[in-house]
Amino acid sequence: MQTRGKFMKKVCPAILAAILVCVCAALLVPFRASAASESGIPDNAEEAKTLANPFTGWPEADPGKIAKVHITYDLRNGKTQVLDGNGAEQLLARNSDGSLYVDPATGKYVLNPYNMTAYIQQLAQQVPSETPSQSDFVTSSGKTVHFDNVTTVGTTVAVQDEMNYLAAVLINGATDQHTISVKDLTNLGTSYIEIDMENQTLYCYLNGSLMISTPIVTGNVAAGHNSPQGVFTILARQRNVTLVGKDYKSFVKYWCPIVGNSIGIHDASWRKKFGGTEYLKNGSHGCINVPPEVMPNLYEFIYKGMPVVAFY
Repeated sequence: MQTRGKFMKKVCPAILAAILVCVCAALLVPFRASAASESGIPDNAEEAKTLANPFTGWPEADPGKIAKVHITYDLRNGKTQVLDGNGAEQLLARNSDGSLYVDPATGKYVLNPYNMTAYIQQLAQQVPSETPSQSDFVTSSGKTVHFDNVTTVGTTVAVQDEMNYLAAVLINGATDQHTISVKDLTNLGTSYIEIDMENQTLYCYLNGSLMISTPIVTGNVAAGHNSPQGVFTILARQRNVTLVGKDYKSFVKYWCPIVGNSIGIHDASWRKKFGGTEYLKNGSHGCINVPPEVMPNLYEFIYKGMPVVAFY
């Protein structure tokens, strides 16, 4: 994966975290304003001055910074594409009359995650598929995991990384040369579940975007119930199931098996702790336990046949 521009160091973690929340929200939930017109945008600039910011929570950028933006994207195909100040303006929120929206409280422009997403997708369509070493999967933490029986089919643009990069570009008014970030993939494609058992974290990707990251509890290592590693698929999606084993009987609201009907992903309402070293001595019988408050959202993204990659 390529490193991002040096100016990224100037953006504090708190800002990037806010950007990530805004981007994910923009991808999942249509924007609704509590005031202004039905579209959530004031009818004109004068009206905007009398209203609270209808884009509350979206990242903002100083007008002077936007004008200085000049990024040369390396598209990995021998071609480049330039994003300058004029192009950067197309990624900002606007009033319904087409003029740029200015937050009356701060005097700053507001970044529009919808337009930013469309721009990244336009770049992504120009990035060619490559063929990295077979059976290697680059995890969300940057670790490379090798699977003997899985072939590699190409790469996909690391959308979330590019969204964070673009937001930082706009906020900083950056001048930079940037190679599009890609994530090497096996035959998982761009929508899959990643289960990092070493770090006890589950990631859910949909069309290349990270939708959910959550701590989990996997199989009890001390008892010899290690969760299996490898490449699997979601075999079914079931609601309100009672899981029965040799020495347990547990009711779960969501059940997504990946190995027969014995190992799967499910909620675990009886657990108070997730993540960390819980799995070493107080893990499951092999299943992937997900916090009950997270599982409903995860279940909505999961579909039958969805690839699952699990590793230590």
